[in-house]
Amino acid sequence: MEKPSTLSVMTAYLGAPRISFDAVKEQVSLREIIDYLQLARKGRSFRCPNNRAHKHGDRNRSAYIAESWDSWRCYGCQAFGSVIDVYRYVYDVSKEEARDALAEYAGLAPVYGAVTKPAPPKPPEESPRAPLGPEAPLPAAAPAVHAFLQRTQENLLTSRHAIAYLEGRGIPLSVARAAGLGYAPRGLWLHARGASQPRIIAPLTTPDGTLINLYGRSTVQCEKRLRHDFLPGPKGIFHARSLAEEGVIVVEGIFDAVSCLAGRRPSAAIMGLSIRDGWWLEMKARLILLAPDADEAGQRRREDLQRIGAQAGKTVFTLRPDCLAGIKDLNEFWVKHQRLPNAIDKFFHVYLPREISKLDAARTAGIPTRTAISTATSAAAPQAA
Repeated sequence: MEKPSTLSVMTAYLGAPRISFDAVKEQVSLREIIDYLQLARKGRSFRCPNNRAHKHGDRNRSAYIAESWDSWRCYGCQAFGSVIDVYRYVYDVSKEEARDALAEYAGLAPVYGAVTKPAPPKPPEESPRAPLGPEAPLPAAAPAVHAFLQRTQENLLTSRHAIAYLEGRGIPLSVARAAGLGYAPRGLWLHARGASQPRIIAPLTTPDGTLINLYGRSTVQCEKRLRHDFLPGPKGIFHARSLAEEGVIVVEGIFDAVSCLAGRRPSAAIMGLSIRDGWWLEMKARLILLAPDADEAGQRRREDLQRIGAQAGKTVFTLRPDCLAGIKDLNEFWVKHQRLPNAIDKFFHVYLPREISKLDAARTAGIPTRTAISTATSAAAPQAA
C-alpha cells in the first residue's frame, strides 16, 4: 500500500479536523474488516494481524474479539486494539493513516485537507501451513531452581495447610508427591510478584523431562492476576512423563492432570493450552485425549490443537463439554464425583485399543503410519457413556 507523502500529511493536519476515530469505528465493524483482510476468523478467534511478532506467523488464531465485538487482543503477542489497529498492523501504518484508509473504505466523505486513500487492497491468500519441525533446545533450569523445588517437595509432606488444600481439591498426598508437587509457604516463592501468597509448586519440563520452569498456584484467596504465577522464562509441561504412554489425557492445569492421575489415568498439563508446536513431534503417545476446560477459551483452542496434533501424526480426540455435565473442568468433576467422566473410561477401554490395533495393522501392512493416523483423526470424539 502506498503511504502518503510527508507534505500531504502536514497539509492534512494544517487543514480542518479529519473524520474522528470514533466515526470510523462506528461505520467499519471489526468483524467486517477481519473477514475482508482474510485473517482466518472462526467465531471470535482470528489470525493475529501483528504477524511479525509471531515466529512462524500466527498459525493458531491467537487473537480474540471481545464479547462487545468492538475490540480484540492477541494472547500470543499481547497486541490489542480496535478495527483501526487491525488495519495498521496488517499494513504497518500509523493510526492516523489507518483511520483515513478505513474512512475512505467506508465511503465517509473526507473534510477538506484530509488525505484520501484508496480502499485497502485484498491481501494475498494465506500460505499453506508450514510443516512442523523440532523446537530449538531451551535452557535447563538453574541448579538453584532444582534445589528450591526439592525443598518445596519436602515441605509438602509436613505442611498441614498444603495437605488440607490438596484434600479440598480431592488430591491424596501420595498422588501429589508422586507427581512431583511441592509447597512454598508465604514469602518463600522465588518470584517476587507472587511471594506474598503460599503456593503449591509444580515442575514444568520439556517433553523429555528437562526442568525449565516452575508454576506456583496460590492456596489462599487473592487477586486473580496473582492466583497463577510462573518464574520468568518459557513455560513447560507438567507431568511430561505421561506423554510416553500409548494414550494420554492432555489438560489445561495441574489439578486437572493430578485428578486424572488420582483416577489412575496418564495425564499431562500444557498450562492453559499453550504448547510449542514442535513438542507434539516429541510426544511418544500415539493417541491424545484433549480435555480442555468447558469454557469459551478452552473450546476456542480445541480445534487448533487437534489440527496441530494431527499434523504431528497423532490421533487426537476431544472430551466434549457436555461430558462434564455442566462442570467447568476435570478437577471440579473429580471433587464432586470422586471419579472421572465416563467418556474417559470409554477412551481408554474402547477407542485406545481400537485405534492402536488399526495403527499396528497399517504398520504391518506397510501403510505409512502418518496416513493411517490422519485418517483416524476424523473419528468421532468420545461420547458420554
